[in-house]
Amino acid sequence: MKKNLFVLLLTLSFDYSFSQKQTNFWYFGTLAGLDFNSGAPVPLTTGAINTNEGTAVISDAAGNLLFYTDGELVWDKTNTQMPNGFGLFGDLSTTQAALIVPDPGNVNLFYIFTIGEEGGDLYYSIVDITLNSGNGDVTIKNTLLLTGMTEKLTAVHHCNNHDIWVTAHKAGSNTFASYLVTNAGINAPVLSSVGSSHTDVHGQMKFSTDGNRIACAVGYQDIVEFFDFDKITGNITNPFTLNMGHHAYGIEFSPDNTKLYTTYYDAGSISEVAQFDLTAANIPLSKVPLYQDPDPVMYALQLASDNKIYVTKEVTPFLSVINNPNTAGFACNYVNNAINLDPLGFGVMCMLGLPGFIQSYFNPDYPAIPCNTLAANFQASDTSICQNSCINFSDLSVGSATSWQWSFQGATPATAAVEDPVNICFAAPGSYTATLVISDGTYSDTVTKTITVFPAPVANAGPDVSIETGASVTLNATGGGTYAWSPPTGLSCTACQSPVATPGASTSYFVTVTDSNGCTATDAMSISVEMKCGNVFVPTAFSPNGDSENDQLYVMGNCITAMEFAVYDRWGEKVFSTTDQSRGWDGKKNGKELDTGVFVYYLKGTLQNGTDISFKGNISLIK
Repeated sequence: MKKNLFVLLLTLSFDYSFSQKQTNFWYFGTLAGLDFNSGAPVPLTTGAINTNEGTAVISDAAGNLLFYTDGELVWDKTNTQMPNGFGLFGDLSTTQAALIVPDPGNVNLFYIFTIGEEGGDLYYSIVDITLNSGNGDVTIKNTLLLTGMTEKLTAVHHCNNHDIWVTAHKAGSNTFASYLVTNAGINAPVLSSVGSSHTDVHGQMKFSTDGNRIACAVGYQDIVEFFDFDKITGNITNPFTLNMGHHAYGIEFSPDNTKLYTTYYDAGSISEVAQFDLTAANIPLSKVPLYQDPDPVMYALQLASDNKIYVTKEVTPFLSVINNPNTAGFACNYVNNAINLDPLGFGVMCMLGLPGFIQSYFNPDYPAIPCNTLAANFQASDTSICQNSCINFSDLSVGSATSWQWSFQGATPATAAVEDPVNICFAAPGSYTATLVISDGTYSDTVTKTITVFPAPVANAGPDVSIETGASVTLNATGGGTYAWSPPTGLSCTACQSPVATPGASTSYFVTVTDSNGCTATDAMSISVEMKCGNVFVPTAFSPNGDSENDQLYVMGNCITAMEFAVYDRWGEKVFSTTDQSRGWDGKKNGKELDTGVFVYYLKGTLQNGTDISFKGNISLIK
């Protein structure tokens, strides 16, 4: 047992039918053994094994012992070491040192997968059961698969109930690797990097009996993790972490896969076995501590063919048992020291480990375990959005779903029951989850993703101001990284923070600010252009061309109480006159447009303060 990890999944297939009797013989600890063929565990004292931790045992479909191993040595059904059954690269101090899997292409061949301790390597060897007068022998030994492993090793059947996934975990990593072993051999691995990096290598790993989940006890990191497992592809997804507060070692699912059991300890102070309800709305709060005993420490957990879970009691002749592991709470009936492994006083003892098996052997539907082919998945039109934005969701699930249940944390609407919901709006900034549950009426699958909502910037265009005609003012916006002003009339720049404004008339200016997240906001300010009393003038040019800009000539100024304004052509003929300041000349005489030219104007008037004014000058008519 010790540090670092990379989970390896291997798939194997075989053509003959199995029942749960392949798990009926157990050998473990110091000369300890159990026979489950009668339906209840019967202690055995004939075993040759003497190890601290994990072992592996395989029986045939009728429950007859074939062989067993501690990861270093291999013994046959007569409890005799096979002639070549030595020197395997497992270790007596590896949590799950070995695992035996039938060869998919030959009913007489078996793989032994082994892992060394403390970041050791993963190997496989092969046993031919026809050799050595039918007692079997090792033919291929220590073929390397992966280096630098945790001490975790487990297996389950593929969705087709024919192949087998074998799973290990790499040390110092969060990567799982999956190998499909066919009649032709072991294929290249499928990799899944998910969950925490296992800097500690200790603790068991198990599949649920239906193969839809996998769980790890991560030793001195004091956590338990479980994940979804895709029995078709070998991918591992959706991590969930349980913080134990103590060193985690044993792990096991209930036969119906609704409960998760674990052991955890701090040497000399606490050793406990607990149950979690995987169907609970709040799984961490569903924890039920079943039994506590500071010494001896409880370590490995293993489901048996009698549908009970057995618990090791270190350096004692006893196993404890969970009699009804499908039942919630204390009704699961944990019994301490339930099995005496040494009724004759031969020195038989439990140590830390128990034998490992293909976990689907314990499923009541084996070898025809139903397969959930649904794989929930979706895509959002955007996963990083701005406050008060709306997005759409598209279902990308695999399988033939007939119903879709969406939930959107922090959004409006908060739920939907259509395949592709649209206009899901998020009003407040934060990190929110979007969850999709799909179902085909029999099976369901769930996927959750995160939507990040950024706060909107606060745009400020500055205060409203008043200026005199012809004057300028510097505007100053705040709240963004970039700025866009409009309208452009009278501005020195439109894509700057502080343009100089020289409007010819009162104008409202708008600024749109954009922050580093791409979020925008808009604000406005107004400039009032005022003329002092007596500041009267006539523009020197105008262009009556119908473009709605400068099409008429007006007398400009304020405080005029009376005026006479007349325009003459170069021959001295009057072409326009008015006493109304609001009436402008449109460049016509008697309704007829005049040609481009220079005209003379005369202006007389009186201001509100009694001042008389008199001006004359030239006007250019431009077309």
